[in-house]
Amino acid sequence: EVDAEGLLLRINLPEYGWTASLWESLVAGHPAAASSIKGVSALQEATGSTKPLIRAEWFIKNASVPPLYYALWQAPEHITGLEKLLKIDFRSNIANTQVMRAGLSQSDVSTNHRVLERHSRPSGFLWRSYEFGSRQGTRDIFSFPLGPSSETKVSAPSPTNNVTSLITGLLGNGVTTSNGQAEFSSDGSELFFTLPNGMLAFYIADRSGTRLERVPGAETPIFVGGSCMSCHAVGTIPARDEVRTNAKVSAMTAERVRQLYVEPTVFNQQIGADGEAYQAALRKLGISAGDVEPISEALKIFSSN
Repeated sequence: EVDAEGLLLRINLPEYGWTASLWESLVAGHPAAASSIKGVSALQEATGSTKPLIRAEWFIKNASVPPLYYALWQAPEHITGLEKLLKIDFRSNIANTQVMRAGLSQSDVSTNHRVLERHSRPSGFLWRSYEFGSRQGTRDIFSFPLGPSSETKVSAPSPTNNVTSLITGLLGNGVTTSNGQAEFSSDGSELFFTLPNGMLAFYIADRSGTRLERVPGAETPIFVGGSCMSCHAVGTIPARDEVRTNAKVSAMTAERVRQLYVEPTVFNQQIGADGEAYQAALRKLGISAGDVEPISEALKIFSSN
């Protein structure tokens, strides 16, 4: 805090992993500092920035939505870069059953199937959802509960083979008739994970793993950052698995399903523990889980002005 009332805060850019150029990207759209503000010229000279002061509500409104939301925490453009950043190997964790899953026939987010998956991190956790654009072929998680298929750049369908392109689009690559032996094909993912201070960061990716700014196909626009904070005001959200007892697979595959899709009580115990860890971090900031989520509430107020 700079002043006695706590209205001004001094920010040390390196503590946030920011550079001067990143600061300039942030303030590019901010109104210029009023020359009548006492000491502003000295601040401009000391910092080398023509905009050394920004308003808190402007910052919340702009930094909590894309493109600045991704830019400020320097989010990788592809989910493989996110794995490197967080030191997580999704495929390895799944292969070694170091994940917890729940599969839903529908949810508050999607009318199609949905898979929720938890990965442990040394400093917290990462939750990932797999989203599906239909319930056909390998997008039916009850018949194809394993996987997912690899996240690589998806090439445009060949215009000379429309039949093959259509089948691939509906059923995914590597489809077999072995009912559950092939991996499911998702159409995108939403992820959130803990930051060093216990707060949450959010990421949206398409079917190839490429970063997106908003959830595709949502009736109401859902942007990464502020929209996610509103839904996850208390951290994690309870869910009940339907795949473990309803998978349409062989006995051999069913054992693998039981390893990945854990008992509902175990799953929700973990959800509760992760939610409490996040709420403990909130309490350190003087925020109760019963309070209004401050960022999304500020967005509602200042986005209408």
